Amino acid sequence: MDLTEETVLDHYMTRFDERTRRAHTVAFSAAIATVKDRWPTLELVRGVSNIYGVAVEELSAFFGLIR
Repeated sequence: MDLTEETVLDHYMTRFDERTRRAHTVAFSAAIATVKDRWPTLELVRGVSNIYGVAVEELSAFFGLIR
């Protein structure tokens, strides 16, 4: 597989449903606005996962967070 912008985006769109993609965007945006290092914290990810109804484990794993 060639690693191109198109293949990465295609994989992302296929792998994650709309609700999860929105949760990714909200977590990133909230972190940029509220977290000193601009990266989502576990607390922030837990809150976003509750709002969007996505698994906290999957959402936190996306950001490299381990519980």
